[in-house]
Amino acid sequence: ETMDMMESQTLLLTLLFVKQRVLELRRQQLLQQKHQELATILDAQMEVLGPLEAVAKRFKEQYKTLATALDAT
Repeated sequence: ETMDMMESQTLLLTLLFVKQRVLELRRQQLLQQKHQELATILDAQMEVLGPLEAVAKRFKEQYKTLATALDAT
């Protein structure tokens, strides 16, 4: 009877360990999925914003030229 109780406790501990490991693996999987989703979103944003960098630089240069011209008047 004592042996049966020890075996039951051992099985319960093993089950708890396995459940904990499964939860940990699920959490890691969800984190990896979230990371991948964020990386995809970031890639899309960079693709859209990349060409705008040149436009913003040109605007900045034109604005400086305008400010200099206004200061000269």
